[in-house]
Amino acid sequence: MSVNEKEWVMIEYTGTFDDGTVFDKSEGREPLKFQIGGGMVIPGFEKAVIGMNPGEEKDIKIEPKDGYGEKNKEIMQLPKTSFQDTSVLEVGKELNMMTNMGPMVIEVVRMEDDKVSVILNHPMAGKNLNFKIKLVKILDEEEVKVMEEEMIAMQKQLEEMSKSQAGAHKGCSCGDGTCEDCEGNDSCDCEDEECDHKH
Repeated sequence: MSVNEKEWVMIEYTGTFDDGTVFDKSEGREPLKFQIGGGMVIPGFEKAVIGMNPGEEKDIKIEPKDGYGEKNKEIMQLPKTSFQDTSVLEVGKELNMMTNMGPMVIEVVRMEDDKVSVILNHPMAGKNLNFKIKLVKILDEEEVKVMEEEMIAMQKQLEEMSKSQAGAHKGCSCGDGTCEDCEGNDSCDCEDEECDHKH
């Protein structure tokens, strides 16, 4: 039985760049599980798995268009306050940083008083990715049910964390009740008894 659209699969893999450098592998941890057509892996990886049979191995090369895309050359401006440490910024220098969008390579193009002009790229943008993959198995209905339940539980956990962070300032503990997070709040647990936000 070969892999078709919408099926869940378990894959062992080793990923290398063209120079042979290993950038990721499943060895030493759980094999990768994902749903075909679910957008969980890059398009080229997904396409390569379709039609494989359990136990089958293959070597694949994924070009940027089916991986993380070609390198972006568009310049965008960010406020300096976006960076925790501006001392690491240097025109012409590339920095690896973790952002809300995941890991990014930031190339500094220009620096002004309060803004920084940068080019953002995924660390693997513009690169060929080579994989040695093995289809361990196609997940059965029971295994898929477990995976989906785990994903739902994880989604709920993320939503709870997001709500928790959003509501973190509802009872302000700034110390004087004057910070902008106090605006519109009826309660405050700061130490100042004369704070306007005390009940």
